[in-house]
Amino acid sequence: MTFEVIDSLFTVSLNSTVTLALAAILLLIGGAIRDRVPVLARFCIPAPVIGGTLFVVLNLILTLTGVMKFQFDVALQDVFMLAFFTTVGLGASLRVLITGGKLFIIYWLVNVVITVLQTGIGVGVGGLVGLDAAYGIVSGPVALVGGHGGATSYGDTFQDMGYAGAQLVGLTAATFGLVVANLTGGPLGRRLIERYHLTPSNDDTFHVDISDYEQKETVELNYDNVMKNLTVLFVSMALGSMLVTGISNFRCLVPGNQTAPWAPCWSPGSATCSTRSLNWRSPSPPMWAPCSSRCWCAI
Repeated sequence: MTFEVIDSLFTVSLNSTVTLALAAILLLIGGAIRDRVPVLARFCIPAPVIGGTLFVVLNLILTLTGVMKFQFDVALQDVFMLAFFTTVGLGASLRVLITGGKLFIIYWLVNVVITVLQTGIGVGVGGLVGLDAAYGIVSGPVALVGGHGGATSYGDTFQDMGYAGAQLVGLTAATFGLVVANLTGGPLGRRLIERYHLTPSNDDTFHVDISDYEQKETVELNYDNVMKNLTVLFVSMALGSMLVTGISNFRCLVPGNQTAPWAPCWSPGSATCSTRSLNWRSPSPPMWAPCSSRCWCAI
């Protein structure tokens, strides 16, 4: 952690270790506040959002008043984001999903329709105000379905592709969606329950047998079991990271696109393959040709 004056403003620069410690403290503070403020728990406001919002407001006030500002080393951000999404995948169970039956299929279809609508609205509104479609996507399903985690992860990817501020746009949309959903979803649900006099059903005809999936034995929390789970997590993260790196290498240069000059190698349309050994423009009509020894590009 260092202290310096940058642009006449006292600046505190936190390294990755201190940043991690501060994040953990804010998480605990957010959880404590939620436990003591029933309305936050009732509307399912996550503890990280509560603690993080408090610090964001404090940092904004300190910066605008010229008192001081904070700078963070986010080197560990990608690692923890990868760990988060990996644990989500490892925790999934196909057998449990199958027990959902018809209701699960309906729920899935509704989510698909909503996701498509979010994409269309985001891209459409973005086009009306002169923004690239990528900003409509990152502020649509990426943020509204994936939440702050999805906005942070994919926003960073969009920024690497040349879309400046994509992560900030996604985080703003995720925060807006969270606030609006909690402010409208709870009261709306309560009003519908009261309006239609909905009560819990005692009908025994609807029953899902989950006896085969109930935990049959307890697992002792000891060093060996913790290390086994961590090893599975780290290996999964490593394999996923290598897969993403391999996919990221399949890229070719799209001429005339200054906003995002790089596109996936399998993108159709006219393109210029740009490698150390090959620099040539495709003929018309488009055809498949090697962009490099590891990449085949639609040019």
